[in-house]
Amino acid sequence: MLLIKQKNGLSWTSGDLSVSLASVAQETDIVVGFSSGASMALALAGAGRVKRAAIIASPPSRPGLEDWGVNAKTISLPILVVVGAKDELIKPNESINTVRAVSSEAQVYQHPKGHCLPVRASDLQAYTRFLSKALEDKSISRTNKIKQIEITTPEIEDEAEALEAIFSEDFLRRSMNIFQVTLTREGKSKSLSLPLFLIAHLPPNYPNEGRPHYTIETRMNGLEFPHAASVALRSAADQAFVCGEPAVYSAVLACNDLLRDQGISEVRESIVEEEGITEQIEQSDDMSQIQAAVTQLELEALWRAARSKLDEEIMHESNSSTNLHKQLKTRGYWKLSVGIVGKPSVGKSTLFNAVTRSTGAKTAAYPFTTIDPNIREALYAMPVECEPIPIEDHLKKQTLAFGRDAHGRRLMPVLLKDVAGLVPGAYRGLGKGNRFLNDLCDTDALLHVVDASGETDENGEQRSADIGSQNLRDEVIWVREELHRWIVGNVAAKFNSVVRLAKHSIELAQERLRSLFGGYHCSPGLIDRALVLAGLDKMAIVSWTAMDLHRLVAFFLEMRFPTVIALNKCDRPGARERVLEFLQDKSRYCPAVPCSASIDALLVRDRTQQKIQYLDAATEIIELETNAPSIKPARNYFTQWKQSAGTLDALSLAVSRARPRYVFVVSDLDTLEGALAKRYHEIGQSKNIGPLADCIPLHPNASVNDVFHALKSLGLGGDFVRAEALDRTLSLRRVVKRHERIDENTCVIRIATNKKSHWQSSYHSSTTT
Repeated sequence: MLLIKQKNGLSWTSGDLSVSLASVAQETDIVVGFSSGASMALALAGAGRVKRAAIIASPPSRPGLEDWGVNAKTISLPILVVVGAKDELIKPNESINTVRAVSSEAQVYQHPKGHCLPVRASDLQAYTRFLSKALEDKSISRTNKIKQIEITTPEIEDEAEALEAIFSEDFLRRSMNIFQVTLTREGKSKSLSLPLFLIAHLPPNYPNEGRPHYTIETRMNGLEFPHAASVALRSAADQAFVCGEPAVYSAVLACNDLLRDQGISEVRESIVEEEGITEQIEQSDDMSQIQAAVTQLELEALWRAARSKLDEEIMHESNSSTNLHKQLKTRGYWKLSVGIVGKPSVGKSTLFNAVTRSTGAKTAAYPFTTIDPNIREALYAMPVECEPIPIEDHLKKQTLAFGRDAHGRRLMPVLLKDVAGLVPGAYRGLGKGNRFLNDLCDTDALLHVVDASGETDENGEQRSADIGSQNLRDEVIWVREELHRWIVGNVAAKFNSVVRLAKHSIELAQERLRSLFGGYHCSPGLIDRALVLAGLDKMAIVSWTAMDLHRLVAFFLEMRFPTVIALNKCDRPGARERVLEFLQDKSRYCPAVPCSASIDALLVRDRTQQKIQYLDAATEIIELETNAPSIKPARNYFTQWKQSAGTLDALSLAVSRARPRYVFVVSDLDTLEGALAKRYHEIGQSKNIGPLADCIPLHPNASVNDVFHALKSLGLGGDFVRAEALDRTLSLRRVVKRHERIDENTCVIRIATNKKSHWQSSYHSSTTT
């Protein structure tokens, strides 16, 4: 394979040397050859057809090059020899010796793969560095300047791979930064005589800052495909851009929606200003009309209504045939994650260090100590009521990986993400707000950290002694408002496309509405359920008001990002009175937990240094070393608040609000031995040993099949044969079907496979097929 860069563009060729040399013009600038094509590239260089540089990948030791003027040390061209460390077809030394026999300018780049020309980001950077240096070499003529070398990024490479998988033959990568996708000819566009192509030109800083530039290409004439239609399609593609997210797929969907639902004759009319949603939902440059349509007090009322309705739904869920989670399509093993939010300097990083038992997050008494998110595994306490009822009978026989806290709650891992502090106006981009808010999209719940002492202002700066502290209720509300208005702004910016589709097809309009929330990592079913709980008529989207849009977002926010407030710095003077007043306010929209991250962080550090003995969430400390730094402040706090330092409780409550379902997997329903015990023993780990030792968190609507696949992902093989389960009281034993939903009647489960494995040896004779 041979790639040639000439003045008139790029060309590919392959075959024997004579055909390749005959097909190449004299003004070849750069040549790239792989395997047999590498020999061709050397021949071109030896024949004087290459003027600037060559990249030669895995060339074989091929005779006959001297016939084309390629003799010992005759090529003075800069050459990069690319070889694979695991290349079994052509050994690296063979390729290197082949090139160095004819060139004194050869450099070597070795990659870890086999017989290939790799195009990972690191590989492309190596090629770019080589070409940049070669083109700057003063010994090379600069008469024929080539075009600027395109620079790709890992994000662009990932998007190219995804687009190729989705669109298959309809996707073409014209160059590193130019993608082509064939648009639909279905629906009202089925009469198009020739295909339409969306061309996306991606800048080097895409998608974090740079926007793609779109063009529409076709061979149809101006009568069949007028310029106005091209403008409308480019406009639809442009509106699909969200900073920091891949945009080409959304752009293609937006163009296809217009073509499928309106056709060319109607698409060209869409460049005329569309009538927006009635009342306040009209397209404006800054969405100020939509944001101003709802006050903070009205938002609070919407949040409380969403919380009340959702609590009511959860309460009746077990008796309902269509419960909340049954309609959501998230399934299987749940790797839970929680995001920490709040204004700067409220102690988010200190809390992060306390619950992750580390000192990794930077802490200081000034705003924006954290810029990039800190991500680490933390521990939370699983509610005791989620375990089988006679669990006390088995505690002494258990050895758990993370143990239990002072209240006997099982400690479980959760991924914790500490993002930078938010400032007022974050939803408009102030304080890099959009970037920080985007960091929260993949979390399952939020832990909102608040400075209960009132010692910092809304920007995280220390307050002067003569300035009164902000009301704690106001301090709690504004961060929630930033999240709410951020989502509203993102959805409203593209809502007119929903209205246009609703005029022709409610089903397509609903599909488009779901896609507007897709960037928040939610299932389409969640949006459908939010519409039902919010009491919105999806058949009347064209008549929605701005209040209706805010109402939908309020219910979505409560369902997608359940939140707990951590009232931090409760050890500071004046905090207790503010906290007690706040906790008595029954109108608040989410639960709150008093805590002191600084005291918990001290306890974790002293315990790590073996200065104290201390169980998580305890109110008692055993002193091993005199004057340990945590002893005095911790005991003072315990005496004042009659509770632990609270960070574990706050995090655990946040996880529980995401409502994971827990299942205990065993290898034997009589002994209740954990299913993974012998697996851990094989790999040299002594965690989770004993009865009911292995617990797996699942999405709320997970099935027995999801448990089976979770076990396979943990290293247990074989094909599913049957499953047996015990209820939470360990008294009802029954066979369960593969697609049966996990609930209290399938609290403990044993899955048998047709492959003999250590975790089912006692049942092997009855399950092997």
